[in-house]
Amino acid sequence: LDRALIEGRRAQITEMLNKAEHLALHYQSLEASGKLSRTDAQAAAKTAIAQLNANASSYYWITSTDSINLVHPNAALIGTKTGGNRTLEGDLTDTQAYAKGLQEGHIALVDVLIKRAQDAPLVPKLQGVVAIPQWQWWIGTGFFYDDINAVFWRLARTLIATGIVIFAVV
Repeated sequence: LDRALIEGRRAQITEMLNKAEHLALHYQSLEASGKLSRTDAQAAAKTAIAQLNANASSYYWITSTDSINLVHPNAALIGTKTGGNRTLEGDLTDTQAYAKGLQEGHIALVDVLIKRAQDAPLVPKLQGVVAIPQWQWWIGTGFFYDDINAVFWRLARTLIATGIVIFAVV
């Protein structure tokens, strides 16, 4: 069940990033056709992708490939350099892990340690990133593992209770 939930989230991240990439590429095509300047196309893409953010548990972010936040639900972070979070193993920064993952595939899926809030402890998060090379962007999204674990235990309790009821009836 736990593996299925994590694989489901990995698939969901991939699908979400494919859609965000498609949206960015649409605005990139408007730039290429001359209908929008690069500045206007990028601004429209950033606005559109930011509008996809539904909650603080899972959201889209965009950074430049040199780690400057371009879109983030915390407006105070826009224009700042990303924090250099580490992978779960601690051997790579998130930026290094994203670059490595993007060399290996179209979408990089990476486990990183991230703070939910400035004064909060580091917690594991499954992050996904897709590159928009012409604009030197990385679009990312992800899910915190503690949210995935909460779903697991909610389902596990339901299955255990169902099993006990069936056992009692039998």
